[in-house]
Amino acid sequence: MFLILIKFFLLKSSLALLSLQCQEKCTVDHTLISFCCTNGKLSSENLKLCYSEHSSNKQSIFNLNLINISLTDNDPLDLNYLSNFTEKILINKTNISELPKINNLNNLKILKINSHKIYHLVKSDFGPSSLEIIDLAEGYINLIKNDFFIKFENLKEVNLQRNIIYDIGQLKFNSNFIRLIDFSFQKVNGLKYFDGIYFLNKNSDPRLVINFDSNQIHKFPKILGNLRNIYYYKIGHQFNQDSLLNTHFISISDDGPIVIENFEIYDQHFLVNKDYKHFQCLLDYGVIKNVILSGQTKHKYTHHITKKNFDFENCKIYVSTSTAATSNFFTEKDNTTISITIKNNATKTQIAETIKSTASFRNKEATLNSTLRLLTAQSTKLLKLTSYIFSIKQSQKIENSFRNRILDYIMDNPGVVVSIFALIFIFFLFLFVCFDYAIERINLKKIFYFRSKSRGRPQ
Repeated sequence: MFLILIKFFLLKSSLALLSLQCQEKCTVDHTLISFCCTNGKLSSENLKLCYSEHSSNKQSIFNLNLINISLTDNDPLDLNYLSNFTEKILINKTNISELPKINNLNNLKILKINSHKIYHLVKSDFGPSSLEIIDLAEGYINLIKNDFFIKFENLKEVNLQRNIIYDIGQLKFNSNFIRLIDFSFQKVNGLKYFDGIYFLNKNSDPRLVINFDSNQIHKFPKILGNLRNIYYYKIGHQFNQDSLLNTHFISISDDGPIVIENFEIYDQHFLVNKDYKHFQCLLDYGVIKNVILSGQTKHKYTHHITKKNFDFENCKIYVSTSTAATSNFFTEKDNTTISITIKNNATKTQIAETIKSTASFRNKEATLNSTLRLLTAQSTKLLKLTSYIFSIKQSQKIENSFRNRILDYIMDNPGVVVSIFALIFIFFLFLFVCFDYAIERINLKKIFYFRSKSRGRPQ
């Protein structure tokens, strides 16, 4: 009995101590409708108990703020006990090393974890698809799986600045609302390799900003996929200043025509007296519409970002006039290569083909068989020819004349045309056979007449 009383008093004292800790470290901010814990140590279980104690009515708490909290256990932080009305989670200056489990919070829109110790972004099942803002700045992230963000179809902002990302392959996004993708200011050696960003959708926020500033990137990260218009592409300042524009290969996109409304670059990537023909062609043609120079001496380099009249003769060694996939072109002067896809109207093509066929007929049956074989072969060739003409038919018609209507009908209906010509040919062949037969009959009658006359037996 005495032991039971001791355990009871110990339990009550521990609960009282926990309640005191909760009161000291955690409060409910009714102005922000947030549950806030600051400055101290807590286990995941204690955090859960504190939340339960302060939120008798969970529907009244929409946000969670953890600031300068040291978690005493190493298990992943499970926050699925939060109210399903929770819309925002802010975690700052904690020792969290993995993304928290929040997959049941179906109304969560904002996840901000800053000054953290998270290393990998691999499994996207940690959170709900309702997330609109993922802010994981100022941490130790060094690995991102290429399809990590595909799940989040409502995503608007991704902030990964000031991590230790060094190499990224092709990162994919599946949102029509994306407005910010930020990889700037990577720590240690900085971001050096970034293949590109692949957009699964054609649409984005009209003010989309992609930021690669203050890294060591030596090639422009490509814009891939279905999105073909970027409002703001900030390459900014890269510490490898000599390699960005002086590389042997420059590519902005491999997936067709693209327009970059605003392109920001640091002035020191240019040399005052050097001619950057490939960059000038990008600017002149309209792939890059507006260049924004940053830097204290940018006024010295304005001649590199001034748009001029597009000169195809000067740019044809740098650009492709094809609307298909990007092509590479090499210059004989400096072996510089640039691949640009330029949208161009198809040139007018005129195709004239003359098919000639000759045949010799010795007798009626041989003539018919030979002609039929020739007709079959020529019909096959004509079908292939008309199919080819149809495949390369231009979308623009020169004029709506009667002759062009006939030509259009021939190209649009090759099978009907072949059938008509085949019937006409057979008809003339039939006439030829009839005439041949008639001539043979006349010749036979003449021979019979002369033989009869020579024998003195006129007919």
